[in-house]
Amino acid sequence: MSIEEWLDERSEKDRVLYQQYGKSLEQEHRGKFLAISDDGKTIPGKNDVEILAQAIAEFGSGNFAFVRVGHLASGLWMNVGQ
Repeated sequence: MSIEEWLDERSEKDRVLYQQYGKSLEQEHRGKFLAISDDGKTIPGKNDVEILAQAIAEFGSGNFAFVRVGHLASGLWMNVGQ
């Protein structure tokens, strides 16, 4: 699988994860950063670097969505080349 194919697949998976597990957090956590594991575990917080480091430690690199709650564009940055 090429990197472009992996990024496309990951981006779609991230979109689905956000719809399933992140959307319901918009009222309480809007504007915060959110890591969502492939099995739906979430880590919300204000510091993007801390949340990213925690998600890598807990879920493993490449095994989670990383978005800003309520900000669709931050979850789509990998699709810029399309």
